[in-house]
Amino acid sequence: MGNNDPGERSGGLIISKEVLAAIAVTAAKDVEGVGCVVPCLPEFLRFLPGNAAARFVRIAGGDTELIIDIIIKLKTGAKIAPVCTKVQNAVKSSLQNMTGKTVNKVNITIAGVYNK
Repeated sequence: MGNNDPGERSGGLIISKEVLAAIAVTAAKDVEGVGCVVPCLPEFLRFLPGNAAARFVRIAGGDTELIIDIIIKLKTGAKIAPVCTKVQNAVKSSLQNMTGKTVNKVNITIAGVYNK
């Protein structure tokens, strides 16, 4: 039959980077010791319209594998290594459980201490 027959097409699932970013930001914010997630964009690009969560996470990789970069500020008194490990695990497990994509790396950058 022709290519328009639904029985002959193999479907696929496309998950936007904005959705992946929203999952990553939510997972990171839920970790005890994280004060806030910091935008990854240069200052002059932060005010452009678009999904807010996508501004906080850089996502690289293909259809099946992901590399995540996220910048956080820690709450006063939080210990860097344990909090970073928890953020990495939370982001990785949330993305893998919700999307089925393999997360190869979660890179965490500490931007400072959140004083609010």
